Amino acid sequence: MKNHLNAIPDVEVTPMNMFELNELRINKELIAYIRFNENKAMVFPHFNYASKVGKPFYANTEQMQISIEKFKRKKRETDYPCFS
Repeated sequence: MKNHLNAIPDVEVTPMNMFELNELRINKELIAYIRFNENKAMVFPHFNYASKVGKPFYANTEQMQISIEKFKRKKRETDYPCFS
């Protein structure tokens, strides 16, 4: 089976954890990964859900963008506490 995470190169791949799922308000049972770039979040469903969806799908709403920016800020503050 071809790895669906190779669909979009050169974008960060972030395994989802509870913090991210809550921040992005996405059903944790359906989502496996999200890829971030400048203006989109590429959402990768779990394999058991991907068969219904058929392929990864884009989430690009204003609310999603606000959540992504909040997540990135919190992640930076966590990664680099001296800058918080």
